[in-house]
Amino acid sequence: LWSWCKRVWRHSKVYCEIFSVSTGTPPTYSVGSFVNSASALTKLTPNAWSTVYGKNLLSDMTCPVPTNPTINLCGTSIKVNGQLTQLNYASKTQVNFLMPDVSGSVSIEVANRDGVGTTVTLPVQAEIMSLFSQSGNGKGLVAALHWTTPGIARGTVVTMQNPAQANYPLIVYASGLGNYSSLSSKPTVKINRRVLPANLISSITYTNGQYQINIDRLPLVDLNISSTGTYSIQLCGGSICGNVLNLPVQYLKTTTTTANTVLAKNTLRP
Repeated sequence: LWSWCKRVWRHSKVYCEIFSVSTGTPPTYSVGSFVNSASALTKLTPNAWSTVYGKNLLSDMTCPVPTNPTINLCGTSIKVNGQLTQLNYASKTQVNFLMPDVSGSVSIEVANRDGVGTTVTLPVQAEIMSLFSQSGNGKGLVAALHWTTPGIARGTVVTMQNPAQANYPLIVYASGLGNYSSLSSKPTVKINRRVLPANLISSITYTNGQYQINIDRLPLVDLNISSTGTYSIQLCGGSICGNVLNLPVQYLKTTTTTANTVLAKNTLRP
Protein backbone atom coordinates (compact mmCIF):
# COMPACT_ATOMS: atom_id res chain seq x y z
CA LEU A 1 0.00 0.00 0.00
CA TRP A 2 1.50 3.38 -1.10
CA SER A 3 0.29 6.56 0.61
CA TRP A 4 1.08 10.24 0.14
CA CYS A 5 0.01 13.58 1.55
CA LYS A 6 -1.52 16.37 -0.51
CA ARG A 7 -1.41 19.78 1.17
CA VAL A 8 -4.66 21.75 0.91
CA TRP A 9 -5.64 25.20 2.23
CA ARG A 10 -8.83 25.34 4.27
CA HIS A 11 -10.12 28.03 6.60
CA SER A 12 -6.77 29.82 6.73
CA LYS A 13 -4.94 26.59 7.67
CA VAL A 14 -2.93 23.99 5.76
CA TYR A 15 -4.25 20.45 6.02
CA CYS A 16 -2.79 17.16 4.81
CA GLU A 17 -5.11 14.86 2.87
CA ILE A 18 -3.91 11.25 2.74
CA PHE A 19 -4.29 9.38 -0.55
CA SER A 20 -3.56 5.65 -0.83
CA VAL A 21 -3.08 3.37 -3.81
CA SER A 22 -2.67 -0.39 -3.53
CA THR A 23 0.54 -1.58 -5.13
CA GLY A 24 0.24 -5.19 -3.91
CA THR A 25 -1.28 -8.28 -5.47
CA PRO A 26 -4.53 -10.06 -4.55
CA PRO A 27 -4.33 -13.73 -3.55
CA THR A 28 -3.93 -16.37 -6.26
CA TYR A 29 -5.02 -20.02 -5.85
CA SER A 30 -7.00 -22.70 -7.68
CA VAL A 31 -9.57 -25.40 -6.99
CA GLY A 32 -6.78 -27.89 -6.29
CA SER A 33 -5.24 -25.56 -3.68
CA PHE A 34 -7.74 -26.55 -0.94
CA VAL A 35 -7.11 -29.59 1.27
CA ASN A 36 -8.15 -31.12 4.57
CA SER A 37 -5.70 -29.84 7.20
CA ALA A 38 -5.35 -33.28 8.83
CA SER A 39 -4.98 -35.59 5.84
CA ALA A 40 -3.72 -33.06 3.23
CA LEU A 41 -6.21 -34.63 0.80
CA THR A 42 -8.46 -32.55 -1.46
CA LYS A 43 -11.55 -33.73 0.41
CA LEU A 44 -13.24 -31.05 2.49
CA THR A 45 -15.74 -31.74 5.27
CA PRO A 46 -17.95 -29.53 7.48
CA ASN A 47 -16.79 -28.38 10.93
CA ALA A 48 -13.20 -29.26 10.01
CA TRP A 49 -9.97 -27.32 9.60
CA SER A 50 -9.05 -26.88 5.95
CA THR A 51 -5.99 -25.35 4.28
CA VAL A 52 -5.54 -23.30 1.14
CA TYR A 53 -2.14 -23.00 -0.54
CA GLY A 54 -1.30 -20.27 -3.02
CA LYS A 55 0.56 -17.01 -3.57
CA ASN A 56 0.13 -13.61 -1.91
CA LEU A 57 -2.45 -15.01 0.50
CA LEU A 58 -1.05 -12.54 3.06
CA SER A 59 -0.15 -8.95 2.20
CA ASP A 60 2.31 -8.66 5.10
CA MET A 61 5.56 -10.61 5.17
CA THR A 62 4.53 -12.50 8.32
CA CYS A 63 1.58 -12.71 10.71
CA PRO A 64 1.61 -13.79 14.38
CA VAL A 65 -0.26 -17.01 15.18
CA PRO A 66 -3.39 -15.98 17.13
CA THR A 67 -4.22 -17.29 20.58
CA ASN A 68 -7.76 -18.05 19.38
CA PRO A 69 -9.24 -18.42 15.88
CA THR A 70 -10.36 -15.14 14.31
CA ILE A 71 -12.10 -14.01 11.11
CA ASN A 72 -9.22 -11.71 10.11
CA LEU A 73 -5.48 -12.35 10.32
CA CYS A 74 -3.31 -9.36 9.38
CA GLY A 75 -5.78 -8.33 6.68
CA THR A 76 -6.41 -11.82 5.33
CA SER A 77 -9.91 -13.33 5.44
CA ILE A 78 -11.85 -16.16 3.83
CA LYS A 79 -15.53 -16.32 2.93
CA VAL A 80 -17.48 -19.54 2.49
CA ASN A 81 -20.81 -19.00 0.76
CA GLY A 82 -20.37 -15.28 1.39
CA GLN A 83 -19.82 -15.62 5.15
CA LEU A 84 -16.53 -14.97 6.93
CA THR A 85 -15.04 -18.04 8.59
CA GLN A 86 -12.49 -18.60 11.35
CA LEU A 87 -8.73 -18.61 10.66
CA ASN A 88 -5.92 -19.92 12.87
CA TYR A 89 -2.86 -19.39 10.65
CA ALA A 90 -1.88 -17.18 7.72
CA SER A 91 1.28 -16.78 5.67
CA LYS A 92 2.17 -15.75 2.12
CA THR A 93 1.56 -19.27 0.84
CA GLN A 94 -0.81 -20.93 3.35
CA VAL A 95 -3.97 -20.12 5.30
CA ASN A 96 -5.83 -22.50 7.64
CA PHE A 97 -9.58 -21.93 7.92
CA LEU A 98 -12.54 -23.63 9.54
CA MET A 99 -15.04 -25.06 7.08
CA PRO A 100 -18.47 -24.20 8.54
CA ASP A 101 -21.35 -26.63 8.89
CA VAL A 102 -22.19 -26.77 5.18
CA SER A 103 -22.46 -29.48 2.55
CA GLY A 104 -22.74 -29.83 -1.20
CA SER A 105 -21.11 -27.26 -3.49
CA VAL A 106 -19.79 -24.16 -1.73
CA SER A 107 -18.16 -20.97 -2.98
CA ILE A 108 -14.88 -19.85 -1.38
CA GLU A 109 -12.89 -16.67 -1.79
CA VAL A 110 -9.69 -15.47 -0.13
CA ALA A 111 -8.95 -11.79 0.41
CA ASN A 112 -5.90 -9.85 1.58
CA ARG A 113 -5.33 -6.13 2.07
CA ASP A 114 -4.72 -5.71 -1.65
CA GLY A 115 -7.81 -7.35 -3.02
CA VAL A 116 -9.95 -10.46 -3.38
CA GLY A 117 -8.93 -13.64 -5.16
CA THR A 118 -10.98 -15.67 -7.60
CA THR A 119 -14.15 -17.29 -6.28
CA VAL A 120 -13.89 -21.08 -6.57
CA THR A 121 -16.60 -23.70 -6.17
CA LEU A 122 -15.75 -26.87 -4.26
CA PRO A 123 -17.66 -29.94 -3.00
CA VAL A 124 -17.94 -30.49 0.76
CA GLN A 125 -18.55 -34.09 1.78
CA ALA A 126 -20.35 -35.14 4.93
CA GLU A 127 -17.66 -37.33 6.53
CA ILE A 128 -14.05 -37.99 5.52
CA MET A 129 -12.39 -38.98 8.78
CA SER A 130 -8.68 -38.25 9.20
CA LEU A 131 -6.13 -38.20 12.01
CA PHE A 132 -3.83 -35.24 12.57
CA SER A 133 -0.12 -35.92 12.09
CA GLN A 134 2.81 -34.31 13.84
CA SER A 135 4.28 -33.26 10.50
CA GLY A 136 1.12 -31.43 9.44
CA ASN A 137 1.06 -33.16 6.04
CA GLY A 138 -1.10 -36.15 6.99
CA LYS A 139 1.86 -38.55 7.03
CA GLY A 140 4.36 -39.97 9.52
CA LEU A 141 3.72 -39.97 13.28
CA VAL A 142 0.20 -39.46 14.58
CA ALA A 143 -0.46 -36.40 16.78
CA ALA A 144 -0.99 -38.20 20.10
CA LEU A 145 -0.54 -37.41 23.78
CA HIS A 146 0.30 -39.49 26.84
CA TRP A 147 -2.28 -39.34 29.64
CA THR A 148 -1.42 -41.55 32.61
CA THR A 149 1.72 -43.29 31.34
CA PRO A 150 4.07 -44.16 34.23
CA GLY A 151 7.06 -41.84 34.40
CA ILE A 152 5.81 -39.51 31.63
CA ALA A 153 4.09 -36.18 32.28
CA ARG A 154 0.45 -35.90 31.26
CA GLY A 155 0.12 -34.18 27.89
CA THR A 156 3.59 -35.21 26.64
CA VAL A 157 3.66 -35.78 22.87
CA VAL A 158 4.10 -39.42 21.81
CA THR A 159 7.40 -39.74 19.92
CA MET A 160 9.94 -42.43 19.15
CA GLN A 161 11.80 -41.28 22.28
CA ASN A 162 8.59 -41.24 24.37
CA PRO A 163 6.48 -44.04 22.84
CA ALA A 164 2.94 -44.87 23.88
CA GLN A 165 2.66 -47.67 26.42
CA ALA A 166 0.50 -50.72 25.80
CA ASN A 167 -2.46 -51.00 28.19
CA TYR A 168 -2.36 -47.29 29.09
CA PRO A 169 -4.58 -44.39 27.92
CA LEU A 170 -3.82 -42.37 24.82
CA ILE A 171 -5.28 -39.24 23.20
CA VAL A 172 -5.36 -38.66 19.43
CA TYR A 173 -6.83 -35.82 17.38
CA ALA A 174 -9.01 -36.06 14.28
CA SER A 175 -10.83 -34.07 11.65
CA GLY A 176 -13.57 -34.70 9.14
CA LEU A 177 -16.18 -36.24 11.41
CA GLY A 178 -18.67 -33.64 10.20
CA ASN A 179 -21.57 -33.14 12.59
CA TYR A 180 -20.62 -35.86 15.08
CA SER A 181 -24.02 -35.93 16.81
CA SER A 182 -25.67 -37.00 13.55
CA LEU A 183 -22.98 -39.19 12.00
CA SER A 184 -24.32 -41.89 9.70
CA SER A 185 -21.79 -44.27 11.25
CA LYS A 186 -19.79 -43.76 14.44
CA PRO A 187 -16.01 -43.60 13.93
CA THR A 188 -13.79 -46.55 14.68
CA VAL A 189 -10.06 -46.67 15.34
CA LYS A 190 -7.92 -49.30 13.64
CA ILE A 191 -4.65 -50.43 15.25
CA ASN A 192 -2.48 -52.49 12.88
CA ARG A 193 -5.55 -52.89 10.64
CA ARG A 194 -7.64 -54.31 13.51
CA VAL A 195 -10.69 -52.51 14.89
CA LEU A 196 -10.34 -51.16 18.41
CA PRO A 197 -13.42 -52.22 20.45
CA ALA A 198 -15.84 -49.36 21.07
CA ASN A 199 -15.67 -49.87 24.84
CA LEU A 200 -11.99 -48.84 24.76
CA ILE A 201 -12.91 -45.38 23.40
CA SER A 202 -14.14 -43.41 26.41
CA SER A 203 -15.13 -40.18 24.66
CA ILE A 204 -15.00 -38.12 21.48
CA THR A 205 -15.28 -34.36 21.94
CA TYR A 206 -15.35 -31.50 19.43
CA THR A 207 -13.67 -28.12 19.95
CA ASN A 208 -12.88 -25.49 17.32
CA GLY A 209 -12.67 -27.73 14.29
CA GLN A 210 -10.93 -30.75 15.75
CA TYR A 211 -12.04 -33.87 17.58
CA GLN A 212 -10.30 -35.32 20.62
CA ILE A 213 -10.51 -39.11 20.86
CA ASN A 214 -9.73 -40.57 24.28
CA ILE A 215 -8.56 -44.19 24.15
CA ASP A 216 -8.92 -45.80 27.59
CA ARG A 217 -6.40 -48.53 26.97
CA LEU A 218 -4.05 -49.14 24.08
CA PRO A 219 -4.11 -52.90 23.35
CA LEU A 220 -0.94 -54.83 22.71
CA VAL A 221 -0.83 -56.08 19.13
CA ASP A 222 1.90 -57.91 17.21
CA LEU A 223 4.59 -56.72 19.62
CA ASN A 224 6.91 -58.95 21.60
CA ILE A 225 6.92 -58.59 25.37
CA SER A 226 9.22 -55.80 26.67
CA SER A 227 9.99 -54.54 23.17
CA THR A 228 9.31 -51.34 21.28
CA GLY A 229 7.73 -51.10 17.85
CA THR A 230 5.47 -49.02 15.63
CA TYR A 231 1.75 -49.59 15.13
CA SER A 232 -0.28 -48.31 12.24
CA ILE A 233 -3.29 -46.25 13.33
CA GLN A 234 -6.26 -45.18 11.24
CA LEU A 235 -9.71 -43.65 11.69
CA CYS A 236 -12.69 -45.10 9.81
CA GLY A 237 -16.35 -44.32 9.31
CA GLY A 238 -18.16 -47.40 8.09
CA SER A 239 -16.19 -48.79 5.15
CA ILE A 240 -14.42 -45.48 4.45
CA CYS A 241 -11.07 -45.00 6.20
CA GLY A 242 -8.78 -42.00 6.40
CA ASN A 243 -5.01 -41.59 6.35
CA VAL A 244 -2.73 -44.23 7.88
CA LEU A 245 -0.23 -42.90 10.43
CA ASN A 246 2.45 -44.39 12.67
CA LEU A 247 2.20 -44.79 16.45
CA PRO A 248 5.37 -45.67 18.42
CA VAL A 249 4.47 -48.20 21.15
CA GLN A 250 6.37 -49.87 23.98
CA TYR A 251 5.27 -52.77 26.16
CA LEU A 252 5.90 -52.40 29.91
CA LYS A 253 6.57 -55.88 31.27
CA THR A 254 6.61 -54.67 34.88
CA THR A 255 3.06 -53.35 34.76
CA THR A 256 1.32 -55.80 32.41
CA THR A 257 0.79 -59.53 32.84
CA THR A 258 0.81 -62.23 30.22
CA ALA A 259 -2.94 -62.66 30.81
CA ASN A 260 -3.52 -59.01 29.96
CA THR A 261 -1.40 -59.40 26.84
CA VAL A 262 -3.53 -62.30 25.61
CA LEU A 263 -6.71 -60.38 26.44
CA ALA A 264 -5.46 -57.31 24.58
CA LYS A 265 -4.75 -59.36 21.45
CA ASN A 266 -8.10 -61.10 21.59
CA THR A 267 -10.13 -57.89 22.02
CA LEU A 268 -9.06 -56.56 18.63
CA ARG A 269 -11.02 -57.78 15.65
CA PRO A 270 -10.28 -57.55 11.90
